[in-house]
Amino acid sequence: GYSFEGLTARKVKIDDFDDFDLILAMDNDNIENLKKLAPAHLQHKISLFLEFAKNYEETEVPDPYYGGVNGFRFVLDLVEDASDGLLQKMS
Repeated sequence: GYSFEGLTARKVKIDDFDDFDLILAMDNDNIENLKKLAPAHLQHKISLFLEFAKNYEETEVPDPYYGGVNGFRFVLDLVEDASDGLLQKMS
């Protein structure tokens, strides 16, 4: 399992586009909302998280809630695959 101790979610702030090199979104709705918030000259920092996945064709992380246990397993597989791809790209 994974520990999320000490981690909290928060809204994206305009300063984040200056402070971070990459802003990742889980789906196209997130992309659209981020692009509305981001200054035009920093929108190149916004990407779909699953663009880093190597083993899946999906472009968006689905809501696992309606897929039962298998839906959560599938989303975990997607996220782990994209995380591995992101780490490879960064190294």
